[in-house]
Amino acid sequence: TPQRFSALLEIYAYTGGAHGSTTLVPINVDIPSGTEILLSDLWKTSQGGVAAEPKTHAEPNARAESDWAGWNEWLRALSETARPLLAAELKRTSGASPDADWLEEGTLPAAANFRIFTLKGDTLIFRFAQYQVAPYSSGMPEITIPLEAVRQLARSRKTGAPQ
Repeated sequence: TPQRFSALLEIYAYTGGAHGSTTLVPINVDIPSGTEILLSDLWKTSQGGVAAEPKTHAEPNARAESDWAGWNEWLRALSETARPLLAAELKRTSGASPDADWLEEGTLPAAANFRIFTLKGDTLIFRFAQYQVAPYSSGMPEITIPLEAVRQLARSRKTGAPQ
């Protein structure tokens, strides 16, 4: 959109082994302010607030706990939304069901598991690093999640409404 810039850098390095290594670096910038857009900024926006936390990729610290009410629920909602989409994508691309433990570990509700994202309109596009959710041969899978889907699930979890 005109208000933000979003791109994904893919950096490949040959390591001398059977295959190289690819690192994904997301670039998400709020153009008017020139600041980086973090996953926590999207959570703050979905809560009707303004991001006021330190600009790091870490989860909130204990000193700011009151400012982060709902963050863990939002991450859980994101995890619950992403996991079945990712399982379907891995099955579609490999023809086999993904390893459940590997998939669960790589999609636990932690900010680090969802750090590689870009934005397209009101849609989040997540990529998962090599070995994060599947073996190297599965590549770096991508899923698309409407931001509203995560917002709705987080709201229903918070209010106890049926999901």
